[in-house]
Amino acid sequence: MKSKLLVALLSVAATAIPSVVYAENSVATPLPQNLIFVSPHADDIALTFGGLINNSFDVLSGNNEKGLSDKNNTTMLIFSQSQWTENDNAKDLSPQRISKVSQMRLNEDQAALDNLFNFNYRMETYGYPDAPIRHYEGPKTAGGGPGGNFSTFGTPEKQVYQDLVPMFENKLKTPNCAMFVLMANGYHVDHFIVREAVITAARNLGKKAQCQIYFGEDQPYTGAFPDKSKAQMGDFVKRLGLQKISYTINEKQKYEDFSEFYISQYSDDYITGLDSWAKVTGNKESLYLWPKENYSKAPIEENCKESFCR
Repeated sequence: MKSKLLVALLSVAATAIPSVVYAENSVATPLPQNLIFVSPHADDIALTFGGLINNSFDVLSGNNEKGLSDKNNTTMLIFSQSQWTENDNAKDLSPQRISKVSQMRLNEDQAALDNLFNFNYRMETYGYPDAPIRHYEGPKTAGGGPGGNFSTFGTPEKQVYQDLVPMFENKLKTPNCAMFVLMANGYHVDHFIVREAVITAARNLGKKAQCQIYFGEDQPYTGAFPDKSKAQMGDFVKRLGLQKISYTINEKQKYEDFSEFYISQYSDDYITGLDSWAKVTGNKESLYLWPKENYSKAPIEENCKESFCR
């Protein structure tokens, strides 16, 4: 039996765990064969889509279905060079630290994704350096991380964005495909780069795009500052004409997975953010479906004032 993702759009009561996608006319839509999960940093897939992936296996196997086990699952780790840990000198940008931390975080992410996908996935790493290694200077996110948008891009950010657009164009041509992307709540500059590269790629392709794009709520940023997140999500939903999909998850399992596998990244603040959003939503995750007919009509992001992002 083909695996399906159980969800409900805003107009439909979301009362069950993921198994099929319900459009507004309540006609079930099977999840496609090729699934692509885009991760700006090691840990973003587990934090943002971990509940979805966990539920797909546990619940569907209980219904004699295969969950994601019969899918072609691909993860894309974009900024795989890192020097950030929660418990050490994050200002050290030496090659030795970058090499050590990058490998540590990659190992943690592989172990977590092995567990989430039951080893049924292919990881692609792209080797781009994260914001501190690029010596990025810009505003801070509400949580103190490197924030920004097109108006704060330096040469390295422009180059990464321009590299990613054609790469995502190629991925979006994958037949029978869904792509899961973070919506950049909180405006972490690395998340913003990835989000906008996907949007530009989809706009460029228009009807040639094969993949159905879903955006997810970045964690723990969304839960850390829920009022700001709601306002940002509202603006983003309006910009692209997104359709919200909500589903119940095992939030405790997400906490346990993060604390078990991402040792270098763990802090109580992450759990606080996850817990805060779970209380707001009633233990739900949400996806935001971007209708394919809207791809070519995607408005240019309001902070784009130069030709490179048009």
